[in-house]
Amino acid sequence: MNEQIDRVVRDILGNLAQARTANPLVAACLDAHGAGWLRTAAELRAVLDNWTMDETLPADNRAYARQQLDSLPDF
Repeated sequence: MNEQIDRVVRDILGNLAQARTANPLVAACLDAHGAGWLRTAAELRAVLDNWTMDETLPADNRAYARQQLDSLPDF
């Protein structure tokens, strides 16, 4: 499970990096149409947040997901 968590975190950070380096006008247009990098990062952050509360997962996996979620930059 930790590998899945790490993969989601990498994807979030990758999407945030693309959003920062993209042309702001293009990024705004893509975001308005649901294809924006920030929107994707936010959706992935929601998945990670859900894992922190998923009682079907072992406590150590939920704690690791919380730790990784807390380590993400604000966006």
